[in-house]
Amino acid sequence: MVRGKPITNVDFSLAKNFRFRERYGFQFRAEMFNVFNHANFTGFDTTITDGSSFGTLNTAQAAREIQLGIKFTF
Repeated sequence: MVRGKPITNVDFSLAKNFRFRERYGFQFRAEMFNVFNHANFTGFDTTITDGSSFGTLNTAQAAREIQLGIKFTF
C-alpha cells in the first residue's frame, strides 16, 4: 500500500438572477472547479522492471476548470 498526499479540492460558484418584467428571468452562473489549481497526484508507478521509475508519480487529477452559463426562465 502506498500513501500519498491527501486530495485538496475547492469548488466555487456565483449566480446572479435578473428579472425582466414579471414573467421572464435570466440567471447568469459562473462555476469554478479546483479554484486554486492545486495539483492532486493520484498514481504511483509500482512496477519494478527497470528500477528507474519505481515510486514516481505519473498521473494527476484535472486542473482548474471554469464554466459559464445563462438560463432563461419564462
